Amino acid sequence: MSEPEKTEGTESAEPEAQTEPAAEPESDASASPPQPEAQAEKRTSLDLKGAGIPVLITLLLAVFIVYPYVKDLREHGAQSITDARKQRAEDSAQVVVTEEATALLDGLKVGDKVQDFQVVAVRGPRLKRIEIELGRAGQTLRVFVSRIDSIKLIPPRKTQMYAVYYENAKPNGDAVSSEEYLALVEAIAKRVEKQERQVSMPDNL
Repeated sequence: MSEPEKTEGTESAEPEAQTEPAAEPESDASASPPQPEAQAEKRTSLDLKGAGIPVLITLLLAVFIVYPYVKDLREHGAQSITDARKQRAEDSAQVVVTEEATALLDGLKVGDKVQDFQVVAVRGPRLKRIEIELGRAGQTLRVFVSRIDSIKLIPPRKTQMYAVYYENAKPNGDAVSSEEYLALVEAIAKRVEKQERQVSMPDNL
């Protein structure tokens, strides 16, 4: 008998091992460089914020500088703007007289008569003094009350605690004689003498 023929190309019973491809690591989104679109949006936002500051400053300048100038120009004309501003500063600087100062002056108030002058205003204490403005037919002057130790000049009249002196409020007015000045100072000083031991010294005097 003939031997059975051997089958050619007999394959191995064990399959060949197949290698799986290695998994690629996930890319870190945070490590990736910023996209051009995001950079452009950020730059635009910063540009808008930076541009807003000059605009705000310009608006503030217009409100606080340009508008008052135009207002003065309309109301007073170019030639009198300086005078209008000066008058406005003087008006805003006026201080309402305190109760202590009124008490020291024995209740002196606007409209009262001192000699033949009328009280136009009472202010302060301001700049370490009380100011009494008096007027008569175009003549205006000021009498001041201060602590004796707060002034360097020799006042025309003193009380135990205070100095009473005068100053021209409007030098362009008609001249007031020295006798009239001294009479006004004396009238104010008598009020102070009456009250200085009865009332507290006003603050800021």
